[in-house]
Order: sequence, then C-alpha cells, then structure tokens
Amino acid sequence: MNGGKNVGVNVSVNDGIKINSDKTLNANQQKILNKLDDNPYLTQEEIARILNVSLRTAQRNMSRLQNDGFLIRIGSRKSGHWEILTKLR
Repeated sequence: MNGGKNVGVNVSVNDGIKINSDKTLNANQQKILNKLDDNPYLTQEEIARILNVSLRTAQRNMSRLQNDGFLIRIGSRKSGHWEILTKLR
C-alpha cells in the first residue's frame, strides 16, 4: 500500500492496493466520496470545512478510505487530485 502518501501519476491505479468493497463506511466517509466524486480536486482542508468537521477528522477518514482501497491520491499535494477506486452502490 502507499501508506497514505502521494502516488506518482505513472503508477498503475491498482499497484499495491487491495480493493475491497465489503468494508463498511461511516457517514463522513460516504460524504467524502460523494464530494470527491463531484470535485476530485478538493483539499482535505476544504473537505473538513464542507463537512463541518476538524481537519484531523477529515484526514483520518480519508486515510481509512485510502487504506481500505476506496480512494487514491494521484499526483502532487498541490496539483494532484483524488480518484475513487470503488464506487458506492
């Protein structure tokens, strides 16, 4: 796994990432995926503000989404974007 760090653009999306759609998502994680589906260029700070949660809560939820194979960061911190790997049903 990428350990929550950025992944280079040339890395295949599924390299080292276990996609498991059997995981249960909490309400904030579902909202994060919905917001990122609308705008994959949102920052963690913007997500926190939109959801009215602390930055740390947004970071923790996004890290869990990455570790569980729902979300990946493509590119750099400044010019990158989020990609949803597993769509919600």
